[in-house]
Amino acid sequence: MRSGFDQYLASHLASRKVLEVVTDPALADAVISETVGASFEAKMRDLYGDTDKEKAEKQAAEEAKAKAKAEEKEDGEKASVELRGDTAGGEPMISSFSRGRGTVFFVDVKTRSVLWSVYMPPKSPGAEHVEESARRTVAAIQAELRRKSAKSGVSGWFK
Repeated sequence: MRSGFDQYLASHLASRKVLEVVTDPALADAVISETVGASFEAKMRDLYGDTDKEKAEKQAAEEAKAKAKAEEKEDGEKASVELRGDTAGGEPMISSFSRGRGTVFFVDVKTRSVLWSVYMPPKSPGAEHVEESARRTVAAIQAELRRKSAKSGVSGWFK
């Protein structure tokens, strides 16, 4: 995250005991990110592998490709199917146009669903403004957790 925002955010989350902050991705229930999209999804696949939905989609695509090949052989016609994701076969490009500028996303590791997001841009990239933005973000997280707890009787997003 820009200007060390992730460090300030982790510090405030841990010191206020709002959420447990872990450094091992295998122990995380959620990931905090300033962006979502193709590059984020690729990073999540690198860290956690495919979701069950993605595995099913890949299997269905492979079966469709095998079926198309079988039909091609039977018909004697040339039928070619190329299946591509939105990355055109390579790693997704990261553009400055898609970079987050003050938006924080909490993304569930298992489902890749955005659980919550907030827009709290710092006034400037200076340390005091970035730290203040992290403090306000954590306050917003605390308010959301209290709201969810009061509404459902369950604290947190993952229980």
